[in-house]
Amino acid sequence: MRLLSNDEGIEDVIARLRAAAPPPEPPKPVNLGALRLSRCDARGVPNHYQVREIIRDGARETKAVSAVASTVSAYMKVRSDEKAVGSLPTLMVLCGPPRTGKTVALSFAVAAVDASALYVTTYQLADYPRMTRSYEDSPWNRLRQVDVLAIDELHADETVIPRVKSLIYERWDNGRCTLLGGNLTVGVFMERYLCDPALRRRVAEEYESGRLSHLEFAATVKELG
Repeated sequence: MRLLSNDEGIEDVIARLRAAAPPPEPPKPVNLGALRLSRCDARGVPNHYQVREIIRDGARETKAVSAVASTVSAYMKVRSDEKAVGSLPTLMVLCGPPRTGKTVALSFAVAAVDASALYVTTYQLADYPRMTRSYEDSPWNRLRQVDVLAIDELHADETVIPRVKSLIYERWDNGRCTLLGGNLTVGVFMERYLCDPALRRRVAEEYESGRLSHLEFAATVKELG
């Protein structure tokens, strides 16, 4: 193979070799359905076949799916902004009767988001250890620190109300995104989980100011069902 002729310089050789090299293969398209599925187990997404099929094939646009997707998108936009000095505290509540798509919307969001995320139910929260020998590595601390946390079945186990409230308050102060769902009314949710006057006032101020305009989707979710 000829590398260098008498009248060629090193730059000429490099240009010739580049010209002779085969063009790079185009990047293979990402299979988003497979990517979402690969995240499910580690993120606690329900293993129900209908939920997993929707995660693989894509969720149709329902009120719940649209509301959650818009909320997470707004949170991620600020999170990825290099000029932002902090994160956007985000709280989204899906309230309504059974079979209105709450679990699907929460599960899909957890599997799809390009950030740390976790799905849990109130049944599971009852068994979470609050303290371990190494608190920083504890499962409970992961609930506090994960970027996007979905808590489902709020109506199921009232014994964990103090735990859910604790997570809501801590995650709000830490600028995290918390998604909640349950077969209850917005009024009951406010009474049980957002009864702290200081936090309720701060959330209300964000609604009214328009700084968190994406939270207006919560008003849409009230009508689920």
